[in-house]
Amino acid sequence: MRTINRCIIPALAVLGLLAASTRISAQDWTGQSRIQGKVVDDNGKPVESAIVKLRHAEASSGPDVRTDKHGEFSAIGLRGGTWNIDIQAPGYVVRRISVSVPGGEGRIPPLAITLKKDVAAAQQKELQGLLAKGDELYKQGQFAQARTEYEKVLAARPDLVEVHRSIALTYGREHDYANALKEIDAVLEKDPNDNTLLLLAADAAMQTGDAQRAQQYASRVDMAKMNNPDPIVNLAITMLNKNQPNVAIQTLDPAVARFPQAPDPYYYRALAELQLQQMDKARADLEKFLPLAPPDSKEAQQAKEMLDKIKQADDDSMFGGAPGAAAALGCLGGAPGAAAALGCLMAAPRLAGGRPVINPDRAAGRREQLAVAPALQLRR
Repeated sequence: MRTINRCIIPALAVLGLLAASTRISAQDWTGQSRIQGKVVDDNGKPVESAIVKLRHAEASSGPDVRTDKHGEFSAIGLRGGTWNIDIQAPGYVVRRISVSVPGGEGRIPPLAITLKKDVAAAQQKELQGLLAKGDELYKQGQFAQARTEYEKVLAARPDLVEVHRSIALTYGREHDYANALKEIDAVLEKDPNDNTLLLLAADAAMQTGDAQRAQQYASRVDMAKMNNPDPIVNLAITMLNKNQPNVAIQTLDPAVARFPQAPDPYYYRALAELQLQQMDKARADLEKFLPLAPPDSKEAQQAKEMLDKIKQADDDSMFGGAPGAAAALGCLGGAPGAAAALGCLMAAPRLAGGRPVINPDRAAGRREQLAVAPALQLRR
C-alpha cells in the first residue's frame, strides 16, 4: 500500500505542474498596461460594435473587445510589448495596426482608428439584390422588367458577362431571337466552347432565318462532351421545319458518328435526304434506323412505309412505271416529291404554306431551352 501511495503522490505533483504551466501559458499576455482608443468611419462617425482583436506578438494571444455606441474601446490588464490589433466591422475593410506598450503600469495615448467602407462588398450586395429581383420578375413572366434589372447589373459591372445569358433568356421568351443572339454571342466571346450556348445560338439563328449561321454554331459543338444526341436532333428538326435539309444533314452527321447506336439521328437524316430526293441515302439510313428503334414506335412504322414506297418506286422505274421514287412517295392525288410524302406519311400539322411541321413536340424542345428560368448564382 505504501508503494502505491508513493507512486500516486509524484503523479499528482506532475499533474499540478502541468496545470500550472497551462495557466501561465493561457495568461502570459496579462499585465498592468492598458490600450484604449476610438473607431470612426471616413466621415468621423463612431463605429459601434466593431470587434477589436488584440494579440501579443510574443504570446500570440490576447483579448477581444467591442466598441461602444461612441466607438470607444478599452482593454486593461495587458502585458508590455508589441501588440498586433485587428479592427473589423460589417461593411468596412479590416484595419490592422501594431503598437508598442511599455511594461509595468505604462500607457500609450488613446488610439484614433479610421475604418474605410468596403465598397466592393456593398456593391456586391446591391448587385445580388438586383439579380434576385430580376430572377423573380422572370419567374412571374415579366420579361422586360426582369431585363431592366439585369441591365442595371451590367451597367455597374460590364465584366460580368454571364448576365448576358439571363438577358438572352428574356428575349427568348419574347421570341425576339435576334436580340437573344446578340446576348448569347457576348457570352460566347468569353467561353466559345459552351455547348449549351452554341446550341441555343444555332436555334435562335434558325428562328431568324439564317440557316448558315445556325450551322456555323452547330459545327462548333464538341460532340465528345455530349451525353446523348437529343439536343442535336431537336436542332435538326427545327432546320427541317425551316426547309433547310442540307443544313440539317450537316448538323446530324456528327451526331451519327458520335452515337452510332442511337436511332433518331438516322431517322431525321433520312427525312432530310428525302426532302433532297436522295433516295439511296435515305434508304440506307432508314435501314440502319429500324433495328435500333423500338419496333412499336410511330417512327418505326413510318420508316417501314417509306422503305416500301422507295422500293415500289424503284420497281416501277425498272419496269417502266412512274419515273422515280420522288413520284412514288407522293400522296395519292397530291403533288409528287419528298415534301408531300412527309406530310402524307407523318400526318403532321402543316404550316401556312402547306409544308409539314416535323414532330412539333420535339421541335418545341429547343424553344423551351430558351424559356427556362435564369440559373446564374453570380455571379461575382
